[in-house]
Amino acid sequence: MIKSYILFRFLLFVLFLSFILNTDASDINENEKYTEIFIPKGIPFGFPLEYKFFLTNITGSAYFTQKTKYNCNSSHQYDWNKLTGISFTPWLHNIDAMMVAWRYLIKTNTFEIGPYYNVNLTNIMPQANETLIVKENEPFKFLIDYDGISIYYNGKSVYKPKPVSLIPDYYLSVRVDTWFGGSSLPPSDIYLYLCLV
Repeated sequence: MIKSYILFRFLLFVLFLSFILNTDASDINENEKYTEIFIPKGIPFGFPLEYKFFLTNITGSAYFTQKTKYNCNSSHQYDWNKLTGISFTPWLHNIDAMMVAWRYLIKTNTFEIGPYYNVNLTNIMPQANETLIVKENEPFKFLIDYDGISIYYNGKSVYKPKPVSLIPDYYLSVRVDTWFGGSSLPPSDIYLYLCLV
C-alpha cells in the first residue's frame, strides 16, 4: 500500500513538471521550431512529456549543445539514451519499441546516434557501422516508420530495418518520450533540442 502511494505521488510530480517545463528553444533553423528537452539531474525522464497515440511514423530533427554533455564517471557513459521513437507497449515504452538512441563521447567531445530496437524485452543496440558521429549545435534528421529507422547527418545516413519479430500494432502505438539511460540516472541537468514534424 505504501509503495503504491509513493509511486502515485511520484507520477503526479512527473506530470506536474511536464507542464511547468514546456518551453520552446530558439530556432536553429528559421523553418523548424525546436522544443527544449530538459532532463533533470537524478531523474531519467525528459520534459515536457508529450503523449501521442496511433502512430505510423515519426519524422523530425534534433541537435545537442554544450548543455547536453555529461560525465557518468563509469562505464554507464556508454549506455544508450533514447531521443524518441514508437513503442507498441503503451504501459512500458521501452518494450517492443523502435527508437533513435544517443550518447555523449567524452574522449572525442562528440555525440553518437543510432537506431535502437527492443523486441520482447531484448535490446538490439546500434552496432559500430550503424551509428553517426555528430557535433554540438549541428542538427540531424530521422525517420522512424514500420519498415525501420533512418538517420541523416552531414551528407551521411544510416538505416536499420525493423526486426522481423517486432510486430507493429497501430492501436497500441505510442510515442516514446526522451529519457536518459541505460541503467543509470543523469549525473547533471541535461538539455537538448527536438523538432517533430
